[in-house]
Amino acid sequence: MIMFGGEYNDDYESTKITVYKVMKGNINVQEVELIAPNISFSGGCSEGGIGKSIGVFMLYPSDVKVSPRTEIAPEYKFKYKVARV
Repeated sequence: MIMFGGEYNDDYESTKITVYKVMKGNINVQEVELIAPNISFSGGCSEGGIGKSIGVFMLYPSDVKVSPRTEIAPEYKFKYKVARV
């Protein structure tokens, strides 16, 4: 995870995610970037044991296109939507 200042001087977290399987949509890439506002508590977007995180993500295009991860193209920078129960 990398923390950085994005547009409008907001704080963001950047996390690189390895894509193993796409259940819906058409994306042909091995890694994407998850961009989220830097908040002090977990949004519950990952699960897993020690040393690994595994999760199912519903991703939407991110408004933040500039981040420290220049190896990932802007079209593969996503935000996640937190489901409210």
